[in-house]
Amino acid sequence: LWMKAPRAKLGNVTGTDIEAIIADFSKQHLTVTADVNGEGRDVRDYLNHSPMKDTIGSALDELDIGGNVRGHLQLGIPLDGEDVIAKGKISLSNNSLYIKPIESTLENLSGSFDFNNGNLTSGPLAANWFGQPVSLNFSTQETKKDYKVNINLNGNWALAKLPWLPDSIKPKLSGNAS
Repeated sequence: LWMKAPRAKLGNVTGTDIEAIIADFSKQHLTVTADVNGEGRDVRDYLNHSPMKDTIGSALDELDIGGNVRGHLQLGIPLDGEDVIAKGKISLSNNSLYIKPIESTLENLSGSFDFNNGNLTSGPLAANWFGQPVSLNFSTQETKKDYKVNINLNGNWALAKLPWLPDSIKPKLSGNAS
């Protein structure tokens, strides 16, 4: 069985090149693929109203992505009641990212990350944090007890531009901190 739709709305998210395939009925497995495009909040809301709610959806609950998000989704849906496998890639271009646990926002975020259910792995990402450039990458691992996050963050910040320093001190500072 093979079905194809060139375009559909998935909530407020636009899906294109959507395919649903059962390659072999004896294996009882449905594969659905789609390219998606929409506002970050809408993509998160779509994932939270799908079979991916307890995996990638719950990971994105702690993040608020602003701006347009593109991605590719692949769902492996066993027809015998086993767990759904959700894989894909999300691409960011000049987005904002509010990180709820630390109440902080990255601006001008660009790059991509892959997901396999709740496990995420990014490639190199670039952003501005507190008005200064940073590069980073991250990975997450979903376990039965907790959710592990590994973040590598690099920056070379001008000390006088740190926003939390009093204005009276800034002219007296020079140099960078990395």
